[in-house]
Order: sequence, then structure tokens, then C-alpha cells
Amino acid sequence: MKILVVGSLLCAVLYLAEGEAFAKEYALENVNGIDFSDEEIEQLFSLAFTEDEILNMTEDEWNQNKNLEGFETVEVEQYLKITETVPEGFEETILSIETGDPETEESSLIQRKLQTSIDSVIETEIELISKEEFERESLSGSEYQVSANPTKSTSYKKMTTSITSLGNKKYRVKNNITWTKMPSMRMTDVNAVSIRSSDVRPVGGEYGKQTWKYKVTPRTHYKTGSAEYKSSSNKWKYQASGYSLKQNLKNDYKDRLSQQSYQVVELNLYMYYTIQQDGKASYIDAYGGYAHRTNPANASIGISTGGLSLSVTPSGYFSHHPTTHAALKVR
Repeated sequence: MKILVVGSLLCAVLYLAEGEAFAKEYALENVNGIDFSDEEIEQLFSLAFTEDEILNMTEDEWNQNKNLEGFETVEVEQYLKITETVPEGFEETILSIETGDPETEESSLIQRKLQTSIDSVIETEIELISKEEFERESLSGSEYQVSANPTKSTSYKKMTTSITSLGNKKYRVKNNITWTKMPSMRMTDVNAVSIRSSDVRPVGGEYGKQTWKYKVTPRTHYKTGSAEYKSSSNKWKYQASGYSLKQNLKNDYKDRLSQQSYQVVELNLYMYYTIQQDGKASYIDAYGGYAHRTNPANASIGISTGGLSLSVTPSGYFSHHPTTHAALKVR
């Protein structure tokens, strides 16, 4: 059973047999060659995986989840419109940054043009919008482009925070971010879920992933790619009040040999981990947090999930998107 709460409207919608409907409607072709049965697809839906996440699931992630079952899930969705003012000269900095492996933080920031804008920060305005506005605005028009100085660019993001009951007083908390129009800067962002540590405690089971979709030109076609963040990754920050994950957003690039340009047109980021109920709480609470980098200067990132929210330093280098709150009643 899945209960969905959209934005701040607190409208509850009950979805039944979602996995079964998906299995019957689609000829599922997992990009990594995994042949899921209808029952396995239903099981993954019960664990709050989306269609795209199932289609892009790796063998490692499947092995981590194949013996689990979700008994009840509550989700809170938030739709955001982000308007950024890019300072004069800053677009050259953005175009000069090349991104390699998303696991490699700040992989190639030592660029000559970078120094001209190192103190410039992208000014950000964040607006909470409805699902209808998000679908109408974010799924139409062209993808992100850098234009004249100074310029305003608009990006769109959906954030979903969920709690899934796994039985035996264990729960999975998850935060999912989907950018449908790209932000001006794509560097290291922080994705996190905080919990009430007096009621529950983290017990592992952590996993994160980034999946991107490229538009390839001049012979236009689309390609996808992904990066995993397993428990062995040094991008995790572990605290009693929750786990957070640094994810270096995939950037555009041009292949020097083929002269093909790769433009990222969609990004999906998610992270999850398991918590154990220790106290006698009536509800399990999860607080989704996301911090987006707006300054290219090299800096050591500090992360704290205390106070049921996400705090990232240097604070002036990030825009903090509104915290989501999911609550699952203990049965």
C-alpha cells in the first residue's frame, strides 16, 4: 500500500496494485540485462522504486533488494521552480568545467577562466509549485542554455521523500531528486534524510545512484548513463540523526574525437538507508533535505543532519531547498 502526499497541500491519494499494472503494461527491458518477473517488479514497487529506477537497476542493487518486501509506504512529493541569476562572465566558467567520473568530487575545477568568477555566486529563488504547473512548464521548451550577461535561467526539480515498512520494526527512508531542466551549475550537491534519533537509529542498508540522460548532437539521439554510490563510497556522511550523500552532478561535454556534443537533459538522484525502531514512537518521521551548489570555488564541504534538517558549509556556497517531512504511523 502506498500513500502519497503532494507538496504542502496534504492531499492523500491511495495507489493500489501499481506494480502489477506496470508489469502488464510494459515490456520491461532492464538496461543491465536483468529479466524481472511480474512478481519481482511488484516487489520493487513495494519498496518505493520508480519505473525508471527499475529499468536502470544494476545487479548489485537488485541483490541488495531481492529478499526485501515493503508492507506500507508513505511518500511526500514536492515540485520546485528554481530561478537563477548568473553573474556577468559566469557562463564562460560554467562552459569551461569538464566533469569526469561523478564519484570524483570537483574532478576538474582548476581552470584558468574559473579564477575570474571565483567569488561570484549564483543568486537563487525557489518557488514551490503544483504538480500541474511542474508538468506544464518543466516538460516543455528547450533544455538549459547559457545566454547573455547577466542572465536568468530556470530549472525544475521534483523531490520525493519516502518511508517504507520492511517488517520487524525496520524501515527504509529514501530521498529522490529529479531535475527535468538543468540548473546553471552542476557540481557536488548533497542529498540527505534526517530522522528522530531518539525514536529510531540508522542500521545500514545504504545505497545511492545518479542516472542521467544525454541529448547527443549533431546527429540527434539520446543516451543514458549512471553512477552508483555503495556503502564503500567515501561520499557518505554517517550520523546518528541520519545519512547524507555527496553526489557530483553529471555535466555536459564534447567528445574531441567524434566532435559530438553531449547535453544532459535529465538527472535523477536517489539515496536510501535502513532504520530500526527502538522506542515506542507512534510515528516514524523522515525529513528529506537537498543542498545545491551555487559557487564554483574549491572548498571542503561540511555536512550535518542534526535538528531534523540538512546543514551544509560553507553556507554561502549552497542553496537549500525546502525540507520535506514524511510520517508513517506505526502499526
